[in-house]
Amino acid sequence: MIKRSRNGSHCLNPYIIIPSLLVLLSGHVLFSSYQFYSFLSLGEYSPDLTAVELKINNVQTNIGFSACLLVKDDNDKLSEWIAYHFTTLPLRYLIVAVDPTSKTSPTEILRRWNTTDLMQIWEWDDNMFLKLPPKKVKTPLKLHEERQRSFYLQCIKEHKKRGRKWTVFVDSDEFVVFNYKRDGQPKIRDDNCKVKNYDSDVPVMKREDLPSHNIAMTVEELMYSKLHDNQEVLPWKAGCLSMPRLFFGAMESKPEEISAGVPNVGLNPNNFTTLRFRKHHRKGAFTFNRFGKNMIDVSKLKHVEQVPHPHLVAPKLCPRPPLPCYDESLLRVNHYLGSWESYSSRGGYVARTVTDFQLRASINEGEDDDIRPWLGTFVEKLETKRAYKLLEDAGVVTLHVELYQNRTEFSVKENVTNYMVGPMLGSN
Repeated sequence: MIKRSRNGSHCLNPYIIIPSLLVLLSGHVLFSSYQFYSFLSLGEYSPDLTAVELKINNVQTNIGFSACLLVKDDNDKLSEWIAYHFTTLPLRYLIVAVDPTSKTSPTEILRRWNTTDLMQIWEWDDNMFLKLPPKKVKTPLKLHEERQRSFYLQCIKEHKKRGRKWTVFVDSDEFVVFNYKRDGQPKIRDDNCKVKNYDSDVPVMKREDLPSHNIAMTVEELMYSKLHDNQEVLPWKAGCLSMPRLFFGAMESKPEEISAGVPNVGLNPNNFTTLRFRKHHRKGAFTFNRFGKNMIDVSKLKHVEQVPHPHLVAPKLCPRPPLPCYDESLLRVNHYLGSWESYSSRGGYVARTVTDFQLRASINEGEDDDIRPWLGTFVEKLETKRAYKLLEDAGVVTLHVELYQNRTEFSVKENVTNYMVGPMLGSN
């Protein structure tokens, strides 16, 4: 390892280099426990560096959003998820924890991004954040919940230690979207919303302040677009955005609706969840949409002690319960069921049946294309060849498990097979 001396020159640290040589001579390769795969392309990396000190192409890296993402056989969604949030937040720092029961690995997808100068991604396993589970954790679902809480807690601490600020906590099937308000749109009927009343003279940004849906603006640009006396306005100043979710089923749309606005660069719009599935549940309903998700400024947390729930990662910053009002929220989270192939290929913590899938898949209480422009913006930001390479895994499902309708009536057995996601339900 090379360390930088006080005068700026480089010197070898004998306390590190000698043990490392011994390990190499024994036929093993020593990696950082952070599994930071981009150290060759980004320059030297040290756990002692802060985000402010580390530079990429001489650009300070304390700009942009961070995220904490727990994955389990999500490779068909991962390329799209990263590219989308890179474009719209913009996402610049990502910590990915891999469930140990995953049959697939995200390493190659993450490595592809880390060999660019676009983002820094770390891949963690349970050893980085999960203590031995208590004896009372007996079911796979309970263990998953404990793993997610423990991961979020350690991930918050890591981003905070590196000097980062806004951090997003959504799953691989969830996408943060501007909650646009259309002219003439009636007031949304919320089932159980929690109104956030700010006791402050600081101005509050409202949905009416959002840009037009056809204007490419990032969340970060929106955040600083209306400063008040050079200070953040609410809700950004509060340090937490609790975002309502909107659930999208698996009803197919017409081909021309799916391909609308997609750049003609060889990308198949049917391979992108955010473009293929447009039909959603009622806005403001609790059923299917369920609890909201959080985006928090980790720099505003004085003490990080626990994460009580993945829908409430910072109780001292975020309102309780996590039921934000749809009509009051600047951002929302689109939550996608996806195709049957994708749904069934991912081993669940509860049974995944065709009956359960079809109940959710048939949801159709409205259509929404607010998210659609992102792919064109992504291709425009990057050259076509580069964008295509980063998205080549989008929609590729790897089957390792049996697909069940139920154990007695329906069973399709597959070997490990890759195929592109095809139509599931009929167009209408």
